[in-house]
This record gives sequence, structure tokens and C-alpha cells, in this order.
Amino acid sequence: MGIASWWNRRRFLTTLMVGAGTSITAHASAVFAESSASSSMASRGTSVYERIGVQPLINAAGILTILGGSLMLKEVKEVMEEASRHYVNIEELHAAADKAIAQRISVEAALVTSGAAAALLLGTASCVTKGDPEAILRIPDTTGLPNEVIVQRSHRHHFDHAIRNVGTRFVEVETRAELERAFSPKTAMMHFLVYADKKGQILMEEWIEVGKKRGIPNLLDRGGHSARAKPAQVHRHGI
Repeated sequence: MGIASWWNRRRFLTTLMVGAGTSITAHASAVFAESSASSSMASRGTSVYERIGVQPLINAAGILTILGGSLMLKEVKEVMEEASRHYVNIEELHAAADKAIAQRISVEAALVTSGAAAALLLGTASCVTKGDPEAILRIPDTTGLPNEVIVQRSHRHHFDHAIRNVGTRFVEVETRAELERAFSPKTAMMHFLVYADKKGQILMEEWIEVGKKRGIPNLLDRGGHSARAKPAQVHRHGI
């Protein structure tokens, strides 16, 4: 190898290394600048929502789905972060979580759902199918199953489509006499919207009393009316 050839190769490799270093340095600088910009925005109070064009709100209404439900406590975030480091059998997790929650709030049973609408759907499905695996698989085909839900006209709301998604139809009533006449072999359950209690002619205690006498389950939707609202509850009268 001649001196000129050796020198040219050396100069080529040196140039290549310098170029690569410059590129890496430039990339690192860009990443650092981007990180600094993000940190700067965060220090100025710019939230992740504002960075995608969504304006955060001041919540003066309580726990509402349309406002994102509620803020997460530090303890909740810590448990979620811990849980994210493991794989588990989801069916086993559901059973264990439901049992733990039921014991914590002193009720017969509990079921974790993805939200209030899902709770309405699943509660209705349980009343329609009564745990029959074949009936569960047929939903929303409720042919031959009890598929009527008795409700006060003043208790209809924009979430009741979750109940209808099971394959049910509403039977609307206003008075106690209409309620008594509404029952039939097709009655799957009664539905009561707790925050609308004073809007109807039949108050909650009377409504529950009628359900007990008839042996018909009552789905009480307690969601959305206050920060102390409880989950939807099914009173298993007679089943």
C-alpha cells in the first residue's frame, strides 16, 4: 500500500467518523431541545391536554362522565403502576376484585365494569338471562325471555340505551295503578333513576316495596347525581 493510498483511506475514515459524530451530536441536541421545550411548557403550566388543543376545565359539578369522571388519587396511581408490571388471568382478577369490593362495602356481590353505562347493560342482562349461559350468548336476541323493563316516564334518560342494548323494551308508567298493571310474565326488571326520585309520582321507597311484593329485581341507577353517588345496584327481590 502506497503512502498516498494509506493517507486517503485514513482521511476518508476520519471524515466519516467526524460526520457521524456531528450527526449524533445534532440528533442529541434536537432531542435535548425538544425535552427542554416540553419541560419548559410543563413549568409554565401547559398540560398534556393543552398540548393537543384541549382546554382543561374547572369542575364545579362533581363526578360526571362527560368531564372525565374524577381525578385519580396518588394511591390509585401507585397501585395501577404496580399492577402494570405483571400479567394475570383476567377472569381470576375479576373474581378476586369483585369479592374484595363486596366485602369492603358490605354487599352480597359486586362487579367491576368499564363505567356506569356498562353497569346498566350488565345489570339488565343478568335480570333477563338469570345466568343461563345459552341466553347470555343470544343477547340481544331475547326471544322467549322476559325482556320488558318497567320505568317511570320521568325516569327516562340519555343513558337508558344501555338497557335497551340488551334487547329489552321499556314499559312506561306514571301512577301506582299503572305500575301494578304493567307487570306481566315478560317483565324482566324495574328501573329507577335515583336523582329523578322527586320527578315521578312514585318515590323510591314505594317503588322498591312494589318490586319486593312482585319478586321483580330493581335496577337502581345512583350514578351521576352527586359526588357521593353509589354505583348502580340490583335488588334481587325474589330471584
